Amino acid sequence: AYYPLNGNSNDFSGNDNHLTINIATATTDRNGYGNSAYAFDGNTFLSRTSTVALPSGNARRTQCAWILTTSSISQHILGYGSNVASNGS
Repeated sequence: AYYPLNGNSNDFSGNDNHLTINIATATTDRNGYGNSAYAFDGNTFLSRTSTVALPSGNARRTQCAWILTTSSISQHILGYGSNVASNGS
């Protein structure tokens, strides 16, 4: 999947792994470009809604994210699978 964060959460790789924005708001990215990042408040998130298969089990995968936080609370940055806790544990 490739998400250029250009005001929507569509997968531009052509694999249809689009995301749903759950109350997160578009904001300015680290380079000053508007609508090129998302702001989260601890209750907001992006979720994948596609039925296209992703790697499973021990299959290799890569996840990458640029993160700026003002919180000292331990929280998940990226989650994978159905047993991911939302409270950072």
